Amino acid sequence: MLKTNRAKLPILPLKASVAEVKEPNYNGYLDINGNGVLMTGPGGICRNFKVGDRCDSILGHHIVPGVCLKGANDGALTYYAPTGTPVSKCGGEAKGYVLGGCSYNGSGAIAAVFPEKDILSFEGDEQFLLLCGSYGLRLEDYPSIVCHIHPDLLDKLPVKEENGRLLFPVAKILPEKYAGYLGAEQLSVLTSDAVTAAEAELETLCVGDFVMFTDIDHTWGGAFLRGAATIGIVTDNGACHVGGGPTVSVLFSSKDSTLGGYVSDMGNIARYYEEGKEC
Repeated sequence: MLKTNRAKLPILPLKASVAEVKEPNYNGYLDINGNGVLMTGPGGICRNFKVGDRCDSILGHHIVPGVCLKGANDGALTYYAPTGTPVSKCGGEAKGYVLGGCSYNGSGAIAAVFPEKDILSFEGDEQFLLLCGSYGLRLEDYPSIVCHIHPDLLDKLPVKEENGRLLFPVAKILPEKYAGYLGAEQLSVLTSDAVTAAEAELETLCVGDFVMFTDIDHTWGGAFLRGAATIGIVTDNGACHVGGGPTVSVLFSSKDSTLGGYVSDMGNIARYYEEGKEC
């Protein structure tokens, strides 16, 4: 188990509600070829899209599996409730976890995953409680790696320590040309070139996949930096228009080669929670 400063981090309960479904932009969107496409806007509760499903298996604008949540303070959840944060329905027995930050009109929303039986029972007016206790998490033996993950999930991951490097299981390792910058805690898997997308087999990308971008530094904002690395998790399906690739919520980043990844069948978060399904 990795040594962390978890014991020093404040544990804060935060409340959230279901983010309302946004109307489609001008009744639809334009794809990369300039053709109009009708598709659902982000937000709400999606009942037929699950962790482990391929990103291209559903049509919509940044659709998340499960529940799209927003808090009273825009942006607070994005920082304080990263991937793996426990979440429960207020006044009920439904329990799940945070998948990560997602694209919802720019900022402030997170995706929360629950068992299917609970998703089918939600009506949209529920309140949720998140038990946050991860902001400022550090790896004591790897100080150059910046973390944005709940310690409970970190402890589950089958990490490898090799020659002073820390390697995490991922579904894909992508060069920097695929990385689109979305914000302080988010990237996207981005390309409009069909040949390049085919080379990386992006058609097999699944929501919940851990992916690593080489030569991308996201320790403080996103930028190209030779030798850097960033690992994140795919949290929505993206969209078919230019700039609409699947959102990647950042989990780890390092300016040097200390951080790495290895391709594994454990490279999807569904493998660590009973309510998930394999990709």
